[in-house]
Amino acid sequence: MHHELIRQIMLELGEKRGCSKSFCPSEAARRLVEKNPQLGAWRDWMEAVRADARQLEEEGKLEFLQRGRRISSKPADFSGPIRLRWLDRAVEKPDHVKEERRGKANGIDTVEDTAVPFDQSPIVFHAPVALDGRHGQAASEPRQRDS
Repeated sequence: MHHELIRQIMLELGEKRGCSKSFCPSEAARRLVEKNPQLGAWRDWMEAVRADARQLEEEGKLEFLQRGRRISSKPADFSGPIRLRWLDRAVEKPDHVKEERRGKANGIDTVEDTAVPFDQSPIVFHAPVALDGRHGQAASEPRQRDS
């Protein structure tokens, strides 16, 4: 009955924290009761929160952690406090981003006509100045240079 609201709260907590930080399931239970005070004590909702968290884990949106390590979401496989973390792969791209993609028709074409034809290549530099009067001698070592 309140499963959609619990899921929404957990997804909001996960999105807000991002995939690098975790949150406690009790935070979701507390928010549920804050939004709906008539539901009573937040502790009474912890099992429902854990059940919905297991469902979100099956969907690949959350993972269960204990002491910073991923664990199975089955209640028999763990005891003690757990935390939940949003999975980065759960983030979906907004539809407007997909719609604005451009195909090959809008790509850049290759250059057909260069600015200077091959037979009229310009002189880029004056060789004697570039070689500093060394008569075409190259350095014998890669680190060798003028002092």
